[in-house]
Amino acid sequence: MRKLWENSIDSSPVRVQPTEESSPPEYGHIRKTEGSGGPGPGYRNGRKSQFQTVRLAAMMREVAKTTVTMQRTHPERGYSAVELAVALSLAGIILAASAFSIRLVMARETIDGWARSVTYDIASGQQAAVTWRTTMTITLTSSSYLIAAPGGPTFRYAKLPSDISLATTCPSNTCSFNRRGVPTAAGTITLTSASTGRSFVVTILSNTGSVSYQ
Repeated sequence: MRKLWENSIDSSPVRVQPTEESSPPEYGHIRKTEGSGGPGPGYRNGRKSQFQTVRLAAMMREVAKTTVTMQRTHPERGYSAVELAVALSLAGIILAASAFSIRLVMARETIDGWARSVTYDIASGQQAAVTWRTTMTITLTSSSYLIAAPGGPTFRYAKLPSDISLATTCPSNTCSFNRRGVPTAAGTITLTSASTGRSFVVTILSNTGSVSYQ
């Protein structure tokens, strides 16, 4: 019985074929990939891109600082001698032209004002002759005129500026009105400005004694 039992058992060793799931890992063929936690190609590229971005940002900050520094320091350095000379020359030319224009305008206004004044004074002298019932005379020189009654008080006296001259066609440089205001010596009185060359003519009409200028 025992012998039969021993014969029924195969004494040859049993070989178990390992499967893929139970086979031990082959460590010699392991490769690290991006998902295994090691520094794969994607990891190295990411680090390089990040480094380039940081470096570019730093360069932009340096450029911005340089631009701000130039903007702040440029006004502080002032103007050169050539720039100041040119600016002063231009200012001098402008001031000279302005001063000449102002003098010309003032000279024109002066001669116009004196023409009106002479016209008004002679007309007032005519009215005074009628009011005072006396003769009024206008005595003229090259730079002044006198309106008065013969042997009486002075009605008006004026001296003209040095650049304005007087000339008249009245006899003996004297115009006159009788007690009725009628001219006994009529003519024209010319005012001339040496600064502008402008002239005004005051006219005393012989028939009416009307006084006007142009």
